[in-house]
Amino acid sequence: MEVSATERDGWVELRVCDLGPGVPDELVPRLFDRFSRGPEAQRQAEGAGLGLSIVRSLAEAGGGEAWYEPGEPAGACFCVRVPSGTAGPEPHDEAAPPRPL
Repeated sequence: MEVSATERDGWVELRVCDLGPGVPDELVPRLFDRFSRGPEAQRQAEGAGLGLSIVRSLAEAGGGEAWYEPGEPAGACFCVRVPSGTAGPEPHDEAAPPRPL
């Protein structure tokens, strides 16, 4: 598995790629749908099929996007791109009480 992060043109892109069997073509259109799981995952893996849906929702809430790309020569890449926020953190006023998280 390879994980990479790059920043360019005001965006941060995260990529998680493996060399596994990839995603079956028939699953790709609904890959980021809630409760979506491939036939092998339904038999062999735990989980509800919510992970990629949550990732896409969080990326979009932050003004970004999430998508899948087939790996080369094999495997799968899951990608997220969000604005980099290079403006930095908000200034902190020592006299102001801390804000709740």
